Formats: sequence, C-alpha cells, structure tokens
Amino acid sequence: MEIISTELLGCYELIPPQFVDNRGAFIKTFNSNAFVALGLNTEWAEDFYSVSSMDVIRGLHFQLPPYDHFKLVYCISGSV
Repeated sequence: MEIISTELLGCYELIPPQFVDNRGAFIKTFNSNAFVALGLNTEWAEDFYSVSSMDVIRGLHFQLPPYDHFKLVYCISGSV
C-alpha cells in the first residue's frame, strides 16, 4: 500500500494495490498488517459506507478529545 501525505496534518491518501486480470479488478482496501507497517492506527471500532451527492462529504467532521477518532474515507468515483 502506498501512503501519500496531504496538506492536512495527519491526513493521508492511501493507494491500495490493484490486482487486474481478464475477469476485472480486485482491491484490498484494508489490511491490518499493511496499516501497522505504515504506522497507522488499525483499531477500528466502527465501519460505515455512505453515498453522497456532488459537493457533499458525509461523516467527515472534526472532533476534539476525548471524542476524536480516526476515519478511513474511500473515494470510489470522482475526486476529493
């Protein structure tokens, strides 16, 4: 998995490996060993999937301790 730093401190773009053949593509979006190797927290307590309209990002808001937590966001179409 490739990790790219962003302008936001502590926010990274993760590029998972893609396995492509004549049947299509397979992407493993999360692997605890890969995240540990990158030094990323892998103790996920919850996992959600949402679909948003253009110009809308749901569930991505800032929280202060003790309510802060890590978020893993997928962009399956378009751009962020």
